[in-house]
Formats: sequence, structure tokens, C-alpha cells
Amino acid sequence: MSTRDPQLLMGTLGGTFASMLSLFVTDEVVQTILLAGLGASVSFMVSVLLKWLVRILKKLLNG
Repeated sequence: MSTRDPQLLMGTLGGTFASMLSLFVTDEVVQTILLAGLGASVSFMVSVLLKWLVRILKKLLNG
């Protein structure tokens, strides 16, 4: 068996991933997902607001 056996590598990675899943508490994962969604939404709203403000300022400055 070679040291670069793809089945051995995938089995090792799969087992490592499966064991790491048990470390995460479900409540924390849900909280993280919700906070990430909230952060993305706020970021999007701020971007839209800033784009709108820049457009208004350009109109005011250019005439």
C-alpha cells in the first residue's frame, strides 16, 4: 500500500471531519448561522445606503 493511497486519505479525512462534527453544539451552529445572516444583511443595507448617499451628493455637487 502506497503512502498516497486515495482511499486511505479519504477515509482519514472523512473520519477526522466526522469526529470534529461532534465537537460543535447544535445551538452554537444555529446561532452562528443566524448571526452570519444578520451581518450579511446589515452589510448589504449599509452598502445600498452609502451608494444612494453618494449618488445624491454627486447630484448636489454637479448642479
